[in-house]
Amino acid sequence: MCDSLRIALWVGGAAVVLAAVCLVYFVSQNLGSRNIALATGALAGALILLVIQLVFELQADEARDFISAEFTIDRAKPEIRQWKYGSIHSQRLSLDLGASSKFAAAHPGQFNGNREKLTLDIVIFSLLAYRSGTIRLADEAQ
Repeated sequence: MCDSLRIALWVGGAAVVLAAVCLVYFVSQNLGSRNIALATGALAGALILLVIQLVFELQADEARDFISAEFTIDRAKPEIRQWKYGSIHSQRLSLDLGASSKFAAAHPGQFNGNREKLTLDIVIFSLLAYRSGTIRLADEAQ
């Protein structure tokens, strides 16, 4: 959690405790009033629910996804692409091949250089292009 959020949480907690102490003193001086006792009970219940909700909401989220990608570099063409495209991924194939050919035209020596960086770059491009393509297709379907 960020330092400013931690400070805000502690200051807010101290204010709630101080308000609760003041409220208990106020109720103890006005024991004859049913409305004040009822309002104090409602406020105490709301504060308890707030504390319980904060405990659950301020826990870290540990969700992770694993994506595997396998690309083949053809230095003779030069080209980098996946070899397993299903029929539903024809748009992805054309995007990957277009990116590969444009990259080969702009940086022809890169296919003989650092191939790990080349593969990582095309994987990132492919995932982003696929994601934006599925968003675009979903928007067109609506």
